[in-house]
Amino acid sequence: HSLQVPTPRLHPAGRQPMGVAMDDAPVLATEDAPAAVAVRSAGGSSPGPELLVDESFLLRALRDIVQCYILTDQSAAGKEGSGEQGAREAPPEDLEGRLETLWDLCVDARTAAFLVRNRAVSVLAEAAARAQDGDQSRCAEICLGALGNICSHREVAAGFAGAEAAALPGAALVGMGCGDGAVVLQSLRLACALLSSPAAGSCAGLWSDAAMTRYLFVLESSLLWDAVRHACDALSQVLVLTADDERGAGSGERPDAQSVVSRLSQEHLLTSLANRLGELTAAAAAEVDGGSDAPEGEGDAESAVLSGLCLADSFVAAAPAHLPPESSAPLASACLRALSRLWRPEVLAAALELLASLLDRDCRIEAEPSYRGGTVGQVRAFAAGPAAAGIVERLTVVLEDPTAEEAAVAAALAVLREVPPELAAEHRELMAAASAAVAARAQSAASPRGAGAAGSSGGGRHGGEGRGGSSSRSRSPPEGRVR
Repeated sequence: HSLQVPTPRLHPAGRQPMGVAMDDAPVLATEDAPAAVAVRSAGGSSPGPELLVDESFLLRALRDIVQCYILTDQSAAGKEGSGEQGAREAPPEDLEGRLETLWDLCVDARTAAFLVRNRAVSVLAEAAARAQDGDQSRCAEICLGALGNICSHREVAAGFAGAEAAALPGAALVGMGCGDGAVVLQSLRLACALLSSPAAGSCAGLWSDAAMTRYLFVLESSLLWDAVRHACDALSQVLVLTADDERGAGSGERPDAQSVVSRLSQEHLLTSLANRLGELTAAAAAEVDGGSDAPEGEGDAESAVLSGLCLADSFVAAAPAHLPPESSAPLASACLRALSRLWRPEVLAAALELLASLLDRDCRIEAEPSYRGGTVGQVRAFAAGPAAAGIVERLTVVLEDPTAEEAAVAAALAVLREVPPELAAEHRELMAAASAAVAARAQSAASPRGAGAAGSSGGGRHGGEGRGGSSSRSRSPPEGRVR
């Protein structure tokens, strides 16, 4: 499935890159806004959905960006070229606060559209590219954050001119190469917004080898869990877009699905994901349990686990021929650890769906099904271990959920059948009912009438809402998250 549109977000408080959680509804921070900004509802004095913004404030903010970060930078570069002193002038003290307000105001679609009409995209993109070093990196973070908010409005992004669409991928790529983690985070947010927008086809730079290299580096190395999450989201969407892209495939402008899958296979994506998922699961569990042994890092580790599981499942679906048999075991182990330590329903569902994909894949391998290094062996070893008791309650929650995917229910049953009988004794009736429901759905799908209905509805688990019916999939996340 293609990504949902990212929710616009407010700028992080202070210098911390982990501000408002993406699951939170954006609320304008007007208490500290300059007096020049009038933000109020059309029928009253309190902020509301109908916002009135002083447009002159927005235009002055854009003018100040041009003056302080573009023209000043060009002037300093000219002086350096002529041998003169090339120091940049310091921006006004209140400029950062006004730019943060600009970032906040971009959560409103009409404000974002007004800024686009007044060439804000080109201004913000150029300023972000120029302000990457030293004390100016805060400006780059703000500009990229504002661009991410603007691009998250689909109707606004659909109206981008060619020059605007061309400038944005470059700004995101430059930001991903910055040494400031906050800038990298906002660059990845912008990349995800673009890849899930109507302008995705014009953003070939975000599908390129250079972009893939940066996504993979963040996935493997970053200690900002939100950055890891967005890197996984970007890679998931690249898999979807390349699988659905027909006109650009093989043209040299955009890579085709086969080359993307080959590149990720050569980079040992699944091995990297398995390692990071273990680390992220430990961090997320420590956040929930209040433990002090969490791995070093900051941000929403559990959301990063969800994105990593979805990326792994998308890759397994897109690249069955590129997966060596031994790649199943580490991923299966990561799924089982997530199932035993985390409680978030979306994470449990994603772990079970990935486990179902791995079990299905192992059944197709011409090897002994009980091979200890495969998925079946991992499930049996886990079910016989000390963590089995903790997983039973979580899996029964999935069985009781009427909206759970059939693959997730089947995987939950496969695990529950392997646990010691005494641990699952009180859930036998629930397991029997779930097994009967799965069997009935399978029988219905196998009948000629059921098969025709399944085909017309998108092919079940491997079809659905994906663009063009792609076999690679990136499941839609909870409302308000970037996917």
